[in-house]
Amino acid sequence: MVVKCPYGEKKGFAVYCKILRKKVSPLKYPCMGNYEHCPHYREAQELSARTVKHEPEAVEVVIASKVEKKEEKSAPPPPTSPTSFKPPEQASNCYECVYYSSLTGYCMRLRVKVEDPYSPPCKK
Repeated sequence: MVVKCPYGEKKGFAVYCKILRKKVSPLKYPCMGNYEHCPHYREAQELSARTVKHEPEAVEVVIASKVEKKEEKSAPPPPTSPTSFKPPEQASNCYECVYYSSLTGYCMRLRVKVEDPYSPPCKK
């Protein structure tokens, strides 16, 4: 009975390695038999062991960095719902304009992506 690597799928004469995400030669890599000696298998096992031990800390660091980045931008939030939309000449920002799509961020009149809705491209 040949024991094969849990990350490998036999496809013809080659083996598809899920770690490398490509076909590899089982002659070059020990995918069949002593797969524990494969450097990619050992690296994946060490990485999964480190991730399992320190997973809560890693998640906290990622979340904290995302929160800090959001706070740095400090752009005013879009209005919840304007009472009525105005023509571009009367609107002070894109959120009030009848041609602006807040869902896509595009001005349908000029057919452009609006980078800053508080500085409309039609007012420049």
